[in-house]
Amino acid sequence: MSQHLIIENKNIQFKLEGKALTIVYPDRKPASIPLRLLKQITLLANVELPAHLLHNRLFCL
Repeated sequence: MSQHLIIENKNIQFKLEGKALTIVYPDRKPASIPLRLLKQITLLANVELPAHLLHNRLFCL
């Protein structure tokens, strides 16, 4: 089942690690989510987003 992920936290970094999206928070442990579980991601705050994630069609603008 695909999920919709909503990010409201500021200053988060995203990393693509294998077949998982890792979300790096400034003040807590990183979280990793398998890409197969994600259908859509909504960003509601400032985040650091590497261009290669856009290229890989992980995020749709």
